[in-house]
Order: sequence, then structure tokens, then C-alpha cells
Amino acid sequence: MKQTKKALAIIQILAAAIKESRAIPSGHLYAKVMSKISFGDYAAAIETLERAKIITVGNNHLLSWNA
Repeated sequence: MKQTKKALAIIQILAAAIKESRAIPSGHLYAKVMSKISFGDYAAAIETLERAKIITVGNNHLLSWNA
């Protein structure tokens, strides 16, 4: 349960940051959060958002808001 809450919180924080930016390079976003979450958690959250079609991962790993 604690792991699920953590994953959901990470997804929500990243989604909010991408939404606010409209588009942001993945490396720039990870640099902002890297002291707080692991790269594995970051990658899993981005993959979840992309599978849900909330974001698009484009050329040069540009994260764009879809929703």
C-alpha cells in the first residue's frame, strides 16, 4: 500500500510539472527531481503517463502534455 501511494504521488508530481510546462525535455525534468526519486521510479512514472496517453514522448525525449 505504501509503495502504491509513493508511485501515485510521483506520477501526480511529474504530471503536474509537465502540464505546467506544456512541454519539457525529459532530462531537464529529471534533473529537477533526481535528488528526491530514483531514475527507475522516474522512468516508470513517465512510461505510465505515456501509456495512459496523458503525455507524448517525442523527438529528443521531449515530454508534451496531451490531456
